[in-house]
Amino acid sequence: MGKALGISALIFGLIGAGLGGYVFVTSIVFPTVEITETPSVQNTWFINKTTQCTLGVFAYAYLSPNSHVISVNPGESVYILFTGYLRLETGATHADFAIYIDGTLKTYSLITRTSTGTERMMVSIQYGVSWISPGTHNISVWGEADLASQVIYRTALLVQTYK
Repeated sequence: MGKALGISALIFGLIGAGLGGYVFVTSIVFPTVEITETPSVQNTWFINKTTQCTLGVFAYAYLSPNSHVISVNPGESVYILFTGYLRLETGATHADFAIYIDGTLKTYSLITRTSTGTERMMVSIQYGVSWISPGTHNISVWGEADLASQVIYRTALLVQTYK
């Protein structure tokens, strides 16, 4: 009888410790852990262009019509994605693409090569900003290369706001 009582006491003690641990975790630990929501897309702007754009020579040129005028609400962030196919002709060693917001350079991507001959390659540049002010903003894409007649074609520009 003493042995059975000891085992029962041990079982109830473990159950009590487990219950106490559960109460501690749910009342003390979980309230201090920040649970963030999954971002949800609020608005989307998209342009898909099949014709080619000529890059500027040693200076950025606007890749028309790769721009959007967007409206950002309070508390929203912005995601930007630009893609296209770049054609670098013989003699060209680099191309550079930039994302501008309201006329200010925000990010760029430099593509360099050492091979000879004409080369085609996929280009992708993305940018996310969470500190943008509410209101209307102009998002645009620009490009430049080190030789005339370099082009990008089949471009796409996606801009999304999210919370």
